[in-house]
Amino acid sequence: MNRIPGFYGKFAFIPCFEPSNQQEAYDMVFDAFELSEKYKLPVLMRITTRLAHSRASVEQVKYPVPEKELHLPAESDTVRTSSCTGKKRSIKHCCLLMSQYGMT
Repeated sequence: MNRIPGFYGKFAFIPCFEPSNQQEAYDMVFDAFELSEKYKLPVLMRITTRLAHSRASVEQVKYPVPEKELHLPAESDTVRTSSCTGKKRSIKHCCLLMSQYGMT
């Protein structure tokens, strides 16, 4: 059993969100999507077994969600969207991002 918070995120070099209750999980989803869209990186939403098997009411908040125009990726974006991304760019970028959010 993994007891180290953020271990999977550090191992994969991606930001990891670990909510401790249902309200935090609800709020963190919006933050995770915003971070993912801004830096064009996947994010990990890791919840505990206790959180996954429990229920609670949450206060719904209306977050502003801007509509985005759909388009095909440009030739320069094919590296980012392919299954074999450039390791050097993604590792360096993720380490920088993780250090900014205190995840190192």
